[in-house]
Amino acid sequence: MKINFWQDIPSLHQESLIRNLADYNDVNLIVEQSSHYRKIESGWPAPNFGNARLIQRPNDDEIEKILLLPNFINILSGINVSPLLRRTLKIAIKKNKIFGIQSESYSNNKPSDLFRKFRSYYHNRVYSHHIKFILAMGLHGIKWFRESGFDDKQIFEFGYFINTPKLQGHQNNNRFTFIFVGRIDDNKGLDILLKSLSLLKDLNWTLNIVGDGPQKEKMIKISNQYSLSDKTNFFGRLENEKTIKMIEMADLLILPSKFKEGWGAVINEALMVGTPVLCSDICGASTLLSQSNFSQTFKAQSVKSLLIKLNYWIKRGSLSSEERQKIIKWSYCIDGKIAADYLLQIIEYSMYFSKKPVTPWSK
Repeated sequence: MKINFWQDIPSLHQESLIRNLADYNDVNLIVEQSSHYRKIESGWPAPNFGNARLIQRPNDDEIEKILLLPNFINILSGINVSPLLRRTLKIAIKKNKIFGIQSESYSNNKPSDLFRKFRSYYHNRVYSHHIKFILAMGLHGIKWFRESGFDDKQIFEFGYFINTPKLQGHQNNNRFTFIFVGRIDDNKGLDILLKSLSLLKDLNWTLNIVGDGPQKEKMIKISNQYSLSDKTNFFGRLENEKTIKMIEMADLLILPSKFKEGWGAVINEALMVGTPVLCSDICGASTLLSQSNFSQTFKAQSVKSLLIKLNYWIKRGSLSSEERQKIIKWSYCIDGKIAADYLLQIIEYSMYFSKKPVTPWSK
């Protein structure tokens, strides 16, 4: 198979997928920017795309030449979301090329999302006969594109996929240990988590917070106001390897996003090291969570819903070593190689309309 990936930046969350595809296929990664500065500054290592060819900042003539390469499938990371993708889309339409789209949903919780919904309707009317398939992030992505009028046959649930982390070995904690990993901003829901935990402060738990952001100082003040300073630890920004180790040492990872979380790759990280997850139902990766990996969701922005689940976990206690191994074994279905095989099945179905593939994590 021959595939061109068109992206604004080299996505760290697509590194594993693209590298595994490039092991056995002809792959180009065409980008506008050379790196994701925020991710690298947050401790993520620079991505390694293996045998994939990286093409940066092509001009219009170069874009046209790449689009016209024989037998290549073109996959655009969104419609009209960056200068490179707008130029590529315009040239692809002019040359009557078909392509695939990879995209997250929007939140539907903000006034600006109404405009985005109308824009998606417009994109369906104008571009749908050029779009061969849509890789929609999680069930929210499926819902977004379905409600925008795209045909179900075009839409496939997809996700982000990370490199398999190196296991360090979990050790039981004296206190039930929660961990939050992410940018500390208005969307991530750390305030809701702290409020919920404040109602459980008489129980035996601790919360480790890894990350930085514009609301870090505000969250520290909230923690102090709730008298949680002896139970919460703010570690700031850490290297990814140290973060992974802390996730593995934790009893439960929490991602309480309030408005939008296109996927939430930290969920992949947790499951792949055997740590169960509790996230809000707005997260794209919530589609991964089930009894098979001892993980749950709660209603986004609901203190009551989160409180019930937190109380359950504290009283349930840590998973056994055998239960954590079951999560690790389950997580093979979100490995980059499995994701690469799944994408090839989607492309084959879109070209020949064989049996529609199902997600590896739903089998």
